[in-house]
Amino acid sequence: MMKTLVILLAAKESPEFEHAGDVFNDLFDKIGPDRVKALRTDSEDTLPDGLKKAAGAECECSAVAVASLINDHTVSGEQDHRTYWSDHLQMLIQELDIDAAGEEMHFHISGGGYWLSTMVRGLQSILGGQLWITSRQGSSWTAHEVTTRGGGSDKESATMAALAETWIAGEKGATAKRLQGVSNSIPDPKGVENSLRSAIEDRLVVIGGGGASVTYSLTHKGALHGLMELASISKEKIPQGAPEGILLLVRATWSKEK
Repeated sequence: MMKTLVILLAAKESPEFEHAGDVFNDLFDKIGPDRVKALRTDSEDTLPDGLKKAAGAECECSAVAVASLINDHTVSGEQDHRTYWSDHLQMLIQELDIDAAGEEMHFHISGGGYWLSTMVRGLQSILGGQLWITSRQGSSWTAHEVTTRGGGSDKESATMAALAETWIAGEKGATAKRLQGVSNSIPDPKGVENSLRSAIEDRLVVIGGGGASVTYSLTHKGALHGLMELASISKEKIPQGAPEGILLLVRATWSKEK
């Protein structure tokens, strides 16, 4: 099956754009894509120098200009919120020209292109496939797979959410009794390990201790899954009369030194 990778390129003239081959080299090595669709936030459709070489001679690479999806109109506030995301997702799918049913899909997102990353994340949740990020480690870039699992049992979801709560509290591990104190949905001590069996096999949870003192801890990737489960539950349990607020996320434009 063909492997298709959708990546987000940084802004033109940025170091991450000029050295895109280095930024995505580890990601290409881990996936081995047959086709790369590189999203550009401007109107140009050329690839950065070195990207094709990093992807490999057999890989089909192309740039996709998506400036029309992220112009000023997208943030005017005049859009119909009921169709806003679906309309733009359809436009993005048409621009990408992909056949998800016949391809193994991989999607790359970044913190810089937050609006487009959100669109790509939504696309991945609909079409399926793996989700990736790249992070700088010293002078090199490393790719990390951050796909969140779906389809777990209700008991697994509740237990992962409870583990996330203890993780937020700074606890390195939690016993079944401790987890039961967090949520009424947690099974009995013997049932906790059964509910987490799939998560343990996927290396999201590790077991420590022994006997009555068996503890369950989230791995780094497990913490991501646990927080997603906790967020899902939290949305359904908004306290009556709770205060309302607005969280504003602003991308920094100053250097780290400033």
